[in-house]
This record gives sequence, C-alpha cells and structure tokens, in this order.
Amino acid sequence: MKCVILLLLDTALTKAEFTTVDKARIYYEVSGSGSPAVVLVHGWTCDTTFWRFQQPDLAKRFRVMALDLPGHGKSDKPQIEYSADIFARAVLGVMKAAKVDRAVLAGHSMGVTVVRRAYDLEPSRVAGLVSVDGSVFRFESEGAAANFREWVATMRGPGGARCAAK
Repeated sequence: MKCVILLLLDTALTKAEFTTVDKARIYYEVSGSGSPAVVLVHGWTCDTTFWRFQQPDLAKRFRVMALDLPGHGKSDKPQIEYSADIFARAVLGVMKAAKVDRAVLAGHSMGVTVVRRAYDLEPSRVAGLVSVDGSVFRFESEGAAANFREWVATMRGPGGARCAAK
C-alpha cells in the first residue's frame, strides 16, 4: 500500500518585497501578524525556502519575515567580501523596511552568527535570539575560546568520527 502526502502551503498570504541595503537589493517575504515579529535568517548557500515549512505555522501567531541574505536566493549578488556585518545590516535593513522596531531573530547555521551580529549592532531592536544548528556564543573571552578549542579537539584523532556521529 502506498501513501502519498501532499503539503499545500498558503503562499497567497505571503507578500514578497525588496529593499536596498548597502547598495544591494535584498529580497524578503512578510506573512502573518502579531507580536513579537519573527525574522528568519537562513544559513550559508540557502535562501528563504529553507523556512518554507515553519513560516506558515509561525505566521498564524506572529508577523514573520524571511529574507535572502546578500549573495543568496533572489537578493543581489555583489562582488564583495561577504561578512557577518554585511548580512546583519541586511537583517536590520529588512526590519526597517518592514517597519519592525523589535523582533525575535531566528538563525540557522551561519544565520545564527548573523542574528548574533545583528544583536551586537542594535541590541534594542532584538527581543530574542533563536539558534537552529548554530551557536550564539561569543568567543571573545579567553575562557570561552579555550572551551571551544577543547571541544573541537574531541573531534580530532581516531575517535573523532565516532564522537562527531553521536
């Protein structure tokens, strides 16, 4: 017996927009309403479609924005050296364009670094941070950096692959 499941996403409620940040057009989508707003930030080489299954459910309760970071998806791909600062400014620029003063920022993988940097740049605009497969830690203190190096060291050597698979 075969079972086929179809997932239908209500994209009619999602509004596609562009804004300009640092001379680059940034694509973003807005759906839902409610407070606090939630901004979804994808990881490296992904785009807004990464959040396609979460966005409709979140939009039932919150105003949700998902963006394509510069160099990704439908956003411009300028020939520049990309950095967390550039990506964070894009997040904050989308919030400004969407007239959102404060939001919960959710990042996936590299997107976690981006939302953490957005918080560093404008903490009053961030209601909270959500990490999906990433770390919001700062490694500026020697203690934190040493702990991180110690953890990474467990992945080296003959037992590293076994440890990483856990």
